[in-house]
Amino acid sequence: MRKVDLALAIAIVAVVFVGNTLANEIGGEPNDWDAHFVLINDIDLSGYTGTEFNLIGYYFSNPFIGVFEGNGHSISNFTYTATEVGYVGLFAYVGYEAIIKNLTLINPNVDGAICERPVGALVSYLEHGTIYNCNIEGGNIFGNNNTGGLVGSQYYGLVSGCHATCNILSSTLAGGLVGRVRYGTILNCYATGDVESTIDDRGMAGGLVAYTLRATILDCYATGTVKGKGTVSGDTGGLIGFDYQYTVISNCYASGAVTGENRIGGLLGRGRHSTISNCYARGSVSGNNAIGGLVGFTDGCTISNSYSVGTVSGGTQTGAFIGNSHYYDGSFNSTFIKCFWDSTVNLSLDGIGNTTDPNVIDESTPEMQQENTFTDAGWDFVDETANGNDDIWIICDGVGYPVFWWQCYEPPIEVEVEIDPQTFNVHSNGKWISCRIWLPEDYDVADVNTNSILLEEQIAPAQVWINEEEQVVMTKFSRAEVQDTIEAGEVELIVSGELFDGAKFEGTDTMRVIDKGSRGKCSCDK
Repeated sequence: MRKVDLALAIAIVAVVFVGNTLANEIGGEPNDWDAHFVLINDIDLSGYTGTEFNLIGYYFSNPFIGVFEGNGHSISNFTYTATEVGYVGLFAYVGYEAIIKNLTLINPNVDGAICERPVGALVSYLEHGTIYNCNIEGGNIFGNNNTGGLVGSQYYGLVSGCHATCNILSSTLAGGLVGRVRYGTILNCYATGDVESTIDDRGMAGGLVAYTLRATILDCYATGTVKGKGTVSGDTGGLIGFDYQYTVISNCYASGAVTGENRIGGLLGRGRHSTISNCYARGSVSGNNAIGGLVGFTDGCTISNSYSVGTVSGGTQTGAFIGNSHYYDGSFNSTFIKCFWDSTVNLSLDGIGNTTDPNVIDESTPEMQQENTFTDAGWDFVDETANGNDDIWIICDGVGYPVFWWQCYEPPIEVEVEIDPQTFNVHSNGKWISCRIWLPEDYDVADVNTNSILLEEQIAPAQVWINEEEQVVMTKFSRAEVQDTIEAGEVELIVSGELFDGAKFEGTDTMRVIDKGSRGKCSCDK
C-alpha cells in the first residue's frame, strides 16, 4: 500500500483513515480498491468540477471490493459531469463482498446524461455488495438510463437503512433511490425526491425504483411526485415503475402524485407475477390507459391486505384500485385477497378498470377509517391477536386511514442522565441512588411530569425536585429497590419519563456493580 500523509491519514493493517485531501486519491489508486477505508472527518468536494474527481472502481474487471466506513461523516458537493460513456457515481463499480456504510452525501450534482450506463450519486453499479445506512441529502441526478438517487443499477446485493431526498431526471429508467434492481434486496429505505422519465418510448419511473426483476422490497416508502411519459410502455408508479417479474413488495407505501400515459399506479405501474402484501397508496394517479390507485397493470400478480385512497383519473381501463387486470384464455390470473379502496374518493369508478373481484372491496371514507373494517377481514393490527402478533397496522389515535405501526411511533427525546454512585457495592451501606436529568436546550425542565419518571421502567423515585435555574431534574431512588433489579458487572440503567404534553424522554448511564464480600473478593467481571 502507498504511503499517505500522516497528518491526514494512517495506514494500519490495510486500513486507510481518509481525510480531506486523500479523498480524491482513492479513485486514482486501483491497487487499493480492496482496502478498508475509514472517513475521519466531513469532506467538501466543491473544489472538483467536470470530471476532475477520480471515481472509485472501474467496470467488473476492476471494481471496488473493499470496505468504506463513513463513520457517520458526510461528503458535500460531489459534482461530476460525464463527457463520455461510462459508469458515473462516487463509486463507479462496486463488486462482490464490498461494503459501504454510515455515509451521507450532501447536495451531490451528478450529470451522466451522455452515458448509456447507470448513474447514481453514491454508486453507479452495485454487484453483490452491501450499502448500509447511507443517505443522499438534496442535490440533482441526471442520467440517460438506470438512474437512481443512491444507486444506478443493483445486481443482487443489499441496500439497507438508506434514503435519498435528491431529484431524479432520466431519459428512460428513473428511480428515487435505485434505478434498476435485479435479484437484489432493498430493506427499510425511503426516497422523497421528485422523479421524472422523459423518453416517449419505454420510459419507466418509480418513486423508489424504476425497474425490478425478482427483487425483494421490504419496509420502504416514497413520497415524491413521479412523472412518466412513454406512450409505448411508460410504466410509472409511486414506489416502483415496472416489475418485470416475481418481485416481492411488502410493508411499503407511496404517497406522491403519479402522472403519465400508460400503466400508471399509485404504488406500482406494472407488475408481472409480483407479490404485494400489506401495502398502500395515497397519492393521486392520472394518465391515459391502465390507470390504477394501487397498480396500473397486473399480470399474474398476488395482492393481499392492501388499499388505495388517492383520486384516480384516466381514459380506458381505469380503476380505483387496479387499472387493468390482465388475463389469458378468458380467465383473470391475478389473485386479490382482502383489498380495499375508498369509494367516496372515487365515486364514479369501479375497483378494477376491466373486471370485478369480490376481494377488491369498496368502502366509504368513514368505513376506511375504522379499524374493524380491516380486522374483520383478517388484517393484523396493533393490540389485537386474533389476526396474528406481528402488529403491522394501526390507526393513529383512532383517526385517519390505517398506517404501519412505526408511523405512529415518536422516538423519545434523548436526555442526559448522571447516576450516583458510579460504582455500587451491594454490601456497602447507603439508602439512595441519586440521578440527575438534563433535557436538550430547546426544552424546559418545568415541563417534566415528575410523576412519570421511572428507573428501568419499573422503579419510581422516592424524591424528585426541579432546579429551574440550572435546568436539571434531581431524583433519589431506593437503593434496596434498585439492588433487586441489577446484577454484578457493568450495568446500563435506563431512566425514562414524559413531559406534560405527552412527549416521552429517555436517557442512560452506566453503573459498575460489585459484590464484594468480607475477604475482598469480587464476583463480578473485571
